[in-house]
Amino acid sequence: MSLASSIERFVDEQLSEYEPYNVRDRKLIRDGVVGSYLFHEHEINIIDLPFVQRLRRIHQTGLAFLTYPSAHHNRFEHSIGVLIIVDKIANALKKKFKAMFDTNTIEELRLAALLHDIGHGPFSHPSEEILIQLKDMQKALKDPKFSKAKPHEILSYMIITSKPFKDFFDDLMSKYHRNWDIQKIANMIIGNTDGYDREFYKADLINGAFDCDKLDYIPRDAHFSGLKMEVDLDRIMHTTLIDFRRGYPRRVCIDISGVHNVEQVLFNKVLLYSSIYHHHKIRAATCMLKSIFEIIYDYNIEFDGLNFRNSVDFLKIDDYDILSNFAKISEIRPIINNLKRRLLLKRALIISRRCIKNVLDYQRLIRFAEDPISIRELRELIVDEVDGICSVYEIWVDIPQPPSLREPSQCLVKVSKNKFVTLNKIFPADWWLTAYGETKLKGHVFAPPDNNIRKKVNEAAKRVFEEFHNIKFKKCATTEAKIFGS
Repeated sequence: MSLASSIERFVDEQLSEYEPYNVRDRKLIRDGVVGSYLFHEHEINIIDLPFVQRLRRIHQTGLAFLTYPSAHHNRFEHSIGVLIIVDKIANALKKKFKAMFDTNTIEELRLAALLHDIGHGPFSHPSEEILIQLKDMQKALKDPKFSKAKPHEILSYMIITSKPFKDFFDDLMSKYHRNWDIQKIANMIIGNTDGYDREFYKADLINGAFDCDKLDYIPRDAHFSGLKMEVDLDRIMHTTLIDFRRGYPRRVCIDISGVHNVEQVLFNKVLLYSSIYHHHKIRAATCMLKSIFEIIYDYNIEFDGLNFRNSVDFLKIDDYDILSNFAKISEIRPIINNLKRRLLLKRALIISRRCIKNVLDYQRLIRFAEDPISIRELRELIVDEVDGICSVYEIWVDIPQPPSLREPSQCLVKVSKNKFVTLNKIFPADWWLTAYGETKLKGHVFAPPDNNIRKKVNEAAKRVFEEFHNIKFKKCATTEAKIFGS
């Protein structure tokens, strides 16, 4: 069965038990980051959809709460925040370009914001690292219209464009006397306009260089992690424009006077990677989560009829299922218990530019790490080298990809009345990315926390890297792993 067909059946099942009730008036929703906002009656019916309510049980920052105790915010809160921000920016733009932002357009933007993350799997991005390897997702990614889309955005798009969802949407429009275009809403989520260049500014607000998604998750992730970061939303709203050089609206751009504010957004994004997303404890917990699914695949385990070889299976579970119901499966119970008790894997070897003797070897290793099959083989070699004192599910070679900083090459800046340049002509973010790769980005060989096992894994990993890949490590690769007595 194709991914689209699987999604259609899933949506039909989910909607079969949902009956939107009559909302008598708009509702005020309070958010701890972006404040209070009024939501329309039809949006309350959308919020109550099982796809959206499920987002309450999907952590925004994966397993970061095991390191940052207050990072328990979820995808539901984030979706509410994105809607509020897109409404604010759209209304600010309406004052400058009134004809382009009628009531219907703003309502479509709000709906796209509300629905943009319904395709996320458990713990958000950690499950995305699994989804992208599945055959049905690999096939979907080859579709040209998904050229810029991530796996969860593809799933969101397919849910929204499925026939059962369209039927529900038609009924909702009839009920509230609206005329939204569901295809346009779905296109905004994947950053596509189906060739309608006049519509690009809408997609830019939902999935663009400095979209409302970034303008929410950056301050939200920082706030709930306890990090001090700000995004000057008021200034960004004031300096956001639309490029009219071809005589019709094309792309969202920024006035030169607001460049330092979008630079601040980029700076904060990089800080979040070094502080949260690439934090070694969080990466170790993520590897343990991926071990759970490796065991499921290796042992052909099913959970409630799901085998997780199809992308849609990840839409049928949430974080709570993994941390509670999955513990009923004996083969993965120990990993679940260790996650609950925060008995995480620990560093046995540091993989960084500074800790590898030859820079070309490091660059080669970064490319090698993109292939999960090769990494699995490498882990198996390390397990063999330590004579099986631990399993392949307890040894991880984890080399995260550096943050994407495509925004400067995508974002247009209005320098003068008739002159536009891309942001990277003003702000060379490539330097940041190079500096991050050379000084901040670290991969690791993770092992069980027992100090003696870590020592053996450290020695074994260095032998395997040298014997099979001719990669030699400096002493700091061991000392920075903080193995007692090394």
